[in-house]
Amino acid sequence: MRMPTIDAAAASNSITGPWGSTRAYGLLLQNIGNNSFAHQALVQNTRLGPAPCNPFAVFPQAPLVFQDGSLALMYQPFIGAGASVTATMMYKGF
Repeated sequence: MRMPTIDAAAASNSITGPWGSTRAYGLLLQNIGNNSFAHQALVQNTRLGPAPCNPFAVFPQAPLVFQDGSLALMYQPFIGAGASVTATMMYKGF
């Protein structure tokens, strides 16, 4: 897994077959909207989702190698009564 930026997190496998013939594959999770509120991409060292009260509890200190992990986008809008906001993200395999 790679370390995230504020707008995107990506992960890929780096395992190849016995003859090096297996292609690596991965996933990109990216904020693509024009948000006026706080957001953050996360890489986690667990296959589970983020802890609702502490989303950084399972934040790795270094890139994950030979370990399962997960990706998340966290949005923190302040929404007034009767208002709404929109968050736009992209989920893309590579």
